[in-house]
Formats: sequence, structure tokens, C-alpha cells
Amino acid sequence: MTKICHMTSVHKSNDIRIFEKECSSLAKKPEYKVWLVAQGDSRNENNVEVIGIGEKPSSRIKRILLFSRQVYKESKKLDADVYHFHDPELLPFGLMLKKQGKKVIFDSHENYSYQIKTREYMKPALRKIISASYYRLETMAAKHFDAVIFPCKMNGKHPFEGRSKRPVFINNAPIFTENDTDRAAQQDSEFTACYVGGLSEPRGITKSILAASKAGVKLVLAGRFDSDSYEQKLRAMPEFECVDYKGQCSHEEVYNILASCSVGLSVLQNVGQYKIIETLPTKVYEYMQMKMPVIMGISSYAKELNDEYKFAELVDPGNEDEIAEAINRLRKDPEKCQEMGNNGYELVKNHLNWAVEEEKLYKLYQEILTEE
Repeated sequence: MTKICHMTSVHKSNDIRIFEKECSSLAKKPEYKVWLVAQGDSRNENNVEVIGIGEKPSSRIKRILLFSRQVYKESKKLDADVYHFHDPELLPFGLMLKKQGKKVIFDSHENYSYQIKTREYMKPALRKIISASYYRLETMAAKHFDAVIFPCKMNGKHPFEGRSKRPVFINNAPIFTENDTDRAAQQDSEFTACYVGGLSEPRGITKSILAASKAGVKLVLAGRFDSDSYEQKLRAMPEFECVDYKGQCSHEEVYNILASCSVGLSVLQNVGQYKIIETLPTKVYEYMQMKMPVIMGISSYAKELNDEYKFAELVDPGNEDEIAEAINRLRKDPEKCQEMGNNGYELVKNHLNWAVEEEKLYKLYQEILTEE
């Protein structure tokens, strides 16, 4: 039996991409034994042995220097055949495992060198230095690994093309489940917009609030603010009066929010990797699966997809007037809202779902394990 160990020092052990998709998919294969080493408590679920190592430190420095090493030590004890890690701070430990003769996969959820440039808690000059230094470290390490996974193209290519011997695309598409919910019976009587997820400036939360206020609609927000200072900045805005903030929510609470709202917003700002990625934001998939019309930032990829399937209103994400106009167009046309929601649902059901990506994951593991 092949032993597989997934490792993360950043994400929770119930992370949707890591646990519910990748680990659980691999564990369906009788020839694989799958572990996940992560923060939290130990448990056995979906045939995955989760090894919890307690809560991660609140200090970013302690997490990077100490907690990541703890993840490595627990993972090494398993003596797995394949190590699949999900965080950039685990790169040095991936190299250590490779030197021990293990198969190693780096699952790069984002283009981290790009994202470092958007971190507002660092001074611009420092961001530039750290971004360049990280890129060099990542490139050096990636050349030694058996594969590097990335969810989508950036500027028309895999960001690890020429930097890895096996760059692979595995998109973070949703696990499709049939949804026969009568949304009309659950929606609020008033037209309501929503965003559920990480709440930050680059994710377009400020612009969403300004647009909702201009359109005169309630905006339901759920998730964690990027920082206390960002939350305070938003709450000081007079436009924040239109916000109904739900806090951090469970899956069931998120489902109820999406079922009761009229339109989903996803106006990622043109910063960092967001302006060049060729995929849909994870939140958009969630809206589509709930048969919701979507308002999202325009890109060549989104335009090409939307021209064919007509599931969204595409806007300049930096222009709150455009976003507000899109909200008002949909508010005045309930039939169009229903049509767009159904179109998005069919797109996810037939094309953009985890069952398609799962086969890519199986193929990758088969290639790596049969390679000399």
C-alpha cells in the first residue's frame, strides 16, 4: 500500500481544497493510505487519518519558524512514500524530504511572490525585496520536487513552467452537489447583495460597500477581516450603514446566506495575481452552485466564458459606479437574474467541478509513483 502524507502549517484540517477534495479523493483509492498533518485535533474522517498538532501560533513569525517544523517532524514519523505540502513556509522541509528519497509535491494555491507585493502590513520597499527573495528560493526548491500544482494559467502559462520538471494544473473547482432549492422561497423580500469569504481591500470589499450604498441595497458580508485596522477603516465609512456583517460563519450558515440573497459579488481588484489569473474566484463557483447571478471583475478569461454561458455581469472592479449600475440592472430584471443563475448552475454541473479535477489528481499520482 502506498502511504501519502499531506502537510499544512497554515490551513485548518477541514480545509475544503486540502481535506474535502484532495485528501478525500485520494483516500477513495484502496491502494492508498492517506494522512493529513495540520493544526487542530486528530480524527479519522473519509478514510483520512488526520494528525492534529494543536492550534497554530497567532504570531506569524512563530508559525513560520516553529509550527512549520512541528508539522515536518510529525509528518516525517509516518515514513510516507509521497509528501504533498501546501504552504510556502514548508519549502525547506520539502527539500529535506526529497533528500531522504521521498516523492514530493508542492501544491502552490497562489502565486505567492505576486501576493507578497500586496501585503499592506509591510512597507513597499520591503515587499519588493521579500518577493524577489522568495521567488528565488521557490524556483530553486521547485526544480527538485516531483511536481508543482497550480490551479490555473497566469498570463497564458503555468507560473512554474521552466521552474519545475512537472508543472500541473488542478483547479479549485467545487464539489458539485445537486441543488433543487427553491431560492425564490428563501430570498429576502428586498434585493440583497452578498460576499462570503476573506474580507480585504484586494478582494474588493471597500468597492463592494461603496457600490451597494450607491445602489441603495443591503450588502451581507460574512468572513474574517484582513486586519483590525481594515475593519475599523470600513466601519468609519458612512457607507458601511448598508452592511449586514455576519462574522465568521459555518458551512450551513453560509448556505443560508447565499440562499437568502439576490446576487453574489466578487470584484477582486487588479493587484498582485488577481489581474492575470485565468480562472474564476472560488466564491463565484459557490454562487453559481447556488443558482445565483454574479457580478464580477472583467478579464479576458471571464469575458470568454461569460460570452458563451451568460452567468454574470462583468464590471471594472475598481469602479464602484459600474458595480452599482450592475446591481441596479439585475434588481430591475428578476427574470434575467433567474436565467443567469440557472446558466451558472449548469456550467458548474457539466464542466467546472471537482470530478473533472479529481481525475487529474489521480493521473499525477500514478505518473509520480510509476516513475523511476
